[in-house]
Amino acid sequence: MSCNRVEVFERDDWWIVRVFEDGEVMERVFRFEEHADSWAAGQKIRLRQVAERERDT
Repeated sequence: MSCNRVEVFERDDWWIVRVFEDGEVMERVFRFEEHADSWAAGQKIRLRQVAERERDT
């Protein structure tokens, strides 16, 4: 199983959320840091739930 994780960082006055999941990388761009942080928090919860489901099967 790949190391799934979420990163938030600034690039050229935009906020980037980078999601690493099962060997793939996805980025989403936000204008405001608060929006990026909120979306990233949701992705962390989602990844944790996916990991728990995989562990239980």
